[in-house]
Amino acid sequence: MTDEILRAYRSLDLEPGSSFEAAKQAYRELVRVWHPDRFQNDPRVQARAQEKLKEINRAYHQLQSFYETSTPQHAGGNFSSHSPSKTQQAPFVPVSPEAQYNCGLSLYQGKGVPQDYHQAYLWFHRSAEQGFGMAQYNVGVMHYQGQGVQKDVQEAVKWFRLAAAQGHAEAQFTLGRIYVDGQHVTKSVRKFIRGVLGTAAVLTGSWDKCEIKKATNPWHRKAIKWFTLAAEQGHVGAQLRLSDLYLNTVGGPRGWDCGIKWAFRAARRGSSEGASRLRVYLGVYAAFFKERGFREVWHLLESVANSGNVQAQVILAEIYVTANKEAHDGKGGNRYGCYVAKNYSEAYKWYTIAVTSGYEPAARRRDELARLMTTSEIEEGQRRAANSGSRPPHSS
Repeated sequence: MTDEILRAYRSLDLEPGSSFEAAKQAYRELVRVWHPDRFQNDPRVQARAQEKLKEINRAYHQLQSFYETSTPQHAGGNFSSHSPSKTQQAPFVPVSPEAQYNCGLSLYQGKGVPQDYHQAYLWFHRSAEQGFGMAQYNVGVMHYQGQGVQKDVQEAVKWFRLAAAQGHAEAQFTLGRIYVDGQHVTKSVRKFIRGVLGTAAVLTGSWDKCEIKKATNPWHRKAIKWFTLAAEQGHVGAQLRLSDLYLNTVGGPRGWDCGIKWAFRAARRGSSEGASRLRVYLGVYAAFFKERGFREVWHLLESVANSGNVQAQVILAEIYVTANKEAHDGKGGNRYGCYVAKNYSEAYKWYTIAVTSGYEPAARRRDELARLMTTSEIEEGQRRAANSGSRPPHSS
């Protein structure tokens, strides 16, 4: 047994001489743990997972070759004693869904082999038929985009649904997007989707359970259902789309509550767009004279800014620069005037925090603001920034 095979055993957390079945089981478990799709919202960890998965795949393929050419004693007794000769060995064909998926991925990406979408599709399909969720999603993508196979939205929806049922967040998000654009697909596809997916469940309540039955477009109700499943897993794109749908299709205080919830969650994960949506809700509450709602969103925006979201920090600074605490004109023209007073020192503080967080454009805005401030106002802004306790972006 060579050093290379010993390293392969260690990479799969196995004792040397472990059976082929043990190697397959260890491989499946490690692929589930380290697959990069699980870390889409953390590029640093995702890059590490990609390298780890390469190591796992390399080790597994080395052990496959070792088991195939070894006697039963060397391979843990899992193969027939009639080992093929070196000149008569049959080519090894991966049988596990994970191995088939990885073959497809290599062909799809052209890593180590010539890129071939059709062959990638065949390997993904073999894996998907065995119930492997990531392969099911990829089969759906290839049908949806017409890569390596004829474009077929109906077939794509079927595979997306199978992957989504296993908790694949990207598949759930994709189904939501299909429903948002549902009015643009053909009548036959609409009929198929209705038949396969049925009626969306009606959720009630606010914040933890949001009401969707008020959405006038039935396709939007279904989109909200699928976006919610993905958003609950931390999918930022789904959280942002939910925020938009609750504002634009549900509306009213209950819809706004849910929209704010998802904008806040996205912003807490570092999304600048999530912070921008919170600002939109500030404007909505101000325009409708809802002081309580305005104050609640304001506190959420401050919380996000203190957690290190640079966009939220800049938004707060800009509001403090432009606000005038004066009477409304009765038409919502002065969006924040009733609730926020102009405060240059507070604006200076937030611009300084944004600069400290690495957002260089805030330095120019802070310098422009400083020309309008007195020395004592600048010193107060500096003191507030130093005592703010705001965390750097993405810190725990």
